[in-house]
Amino acid sequence: MKLRKYQEKAVQIIPDWFIANIGKAKGYLLLDEVGLGKSPQGLKALDRTLSLHKKKTGEVFKYAMIICPAYLKLKWKKEVLKALPKEERCYDYTILIKSFNDVTKAGMRSYYKKFNFGFVIIDEVHYLINFDAQRTEALLGTPEVNTTPLSKKVKYLLGLSATFPPDRVGDLFPWLWATNKAVRNTYTYEKFLRKYAMWVNTKPTPNRSYKLSHGGVKDVETLLSLFKGGLLRRRKKDVAKDLPKLIKEVITVEGAASLVAEEHEILKEVFGYVPKNPEEYVDLFLQVSPKFDKMIKYKSKIGLLKAPTVLPYLEDLIKQGEKKFIVVCEHKTTVDIFVERLEKLVRTVKITGSLSQEKRFRAIEEIDAALEGVIVGTRASFSEGLDMVGFNRMVVAEFDWSPKTLTQLAGRIDRLTQLAKHLFLTLFVIETGIEAKVFNTQAGKKDTINKLFGETDED
Repeated sequence: MKLRKYQEKAVQIIPDWFIANIGKAKGYLLLDEVGLGKSPQGLKALDRTLSLHKKKTGEVFKYAMIICPAYLKLKWKKEVLKALPKEERCYDYTILIKSFNDVTKAGMRSYYKKFNFGFVIIDEVHYLINFDAQRTEALLGTPEVNTTPLSKKVKYLLGLSATFPPDRVGDLFPWLWATNKAVRNTYTYEKFLRKYAMWVNTKPTPNRSYKLSHGGVKDVETLLSLFKGGLLRRRKKDVAKDLPKLIKEVITVEGAASLVAEEHEILKEVFGYVPKNPEEYVDLFLQVSPKFDKMIKYKSKIGLLKAPTVLPYLEDLIKQGEKKFIVVCEHKTTVDIFVERLEKLVRTVKITGSLSQEKRFRAIEEIDAALEGVIVGTRASFSEGLDMVGFNRMVVAEFDWSPKTLTQLAGRIDRLTQLAKHLFLTLFVIETGIEAKVFNTQAGKKDTINKLFGETDED
């Protein structure tokens, strides 16, 4: 498999860093933007690291492992066959592919010991930002529980994510705590926030001790030094300028005062107060369980409020000859509304979580290769890892209010293998309440990322 120059560079940098830091640090983060091909880079880096380790120490590892969300296991099997088949490996070793659910099962710690993994890739490492989650405890450990997590048993740990540059600086703490002994010995979670966040509300979220509201970033130079150089992030505009331009369009939908009142009611019931700081308002609202009854009803109202505006837009696209695009919704109810109307105009396929992973991939691949066809599905069914480069237009009718979601969704079409000259992403946003606040605070969160990596938004 032929790599691009920036990918080849990563395959040199990452293994060299691992070998140079044996006994000092073990965790490296590859945080390239969505669509830049982190999977093949990670696999090639895995192989070269094991080769260098053998030359330096004489030790041979028989097993490596890839850990990812369950729906990406099939994708990773294909990636391994393409980027690192057995005949191209530095020596004979086995690569196991496990889901986050797999590694939290009882008995997995003895499983780690049995196979003695030399190298582990954690895909979508942003799933490990919360110490309260079982997968974080199993893979990285937690300060409160004396366990032997995977991070203590493996020699080399590579995290992959396009959205790990955090909305909140505290999201970095679990990784640093697990991979940097100095961080474990120096910081508690709250002490870490007080050192590196611009503001902290020390009133914890009920039942979530590691979700103190905070925002902004400071003392960036010291913060970055905690990674010991084990961090690499590239953007398309810097390393892949030949990729198509992504054109974004935001369409506002008239809101309703009753929605804002419902938001305040939810916040008061869960947290006891309504924050005045817009960033804290968003931070708390996103922490409310999606299974909370009032939240379910509220989100449903948002979708139904948008539908009368979104539907004419979609119908106009088809009438203008745009007969191939993706529509993303948050709820099956909204999906059904759109499918019922659109299937009268063009071939339309519904994709929801009720479809098995295999059927979902097959349905997407079939439409992806066709000249015409619309896919309407829930946001969860278009999650990380899917390649949908047969499309160049995506309409996000609803989303879960996380800025990371939009990045991941755009990454389904904005990838290295995309052949279109232009890509189009349309987002519908309610002009009041949480949606407006999420959209307006994204600039502040993006500024946090820019500060961490010394980036600017100038083209």
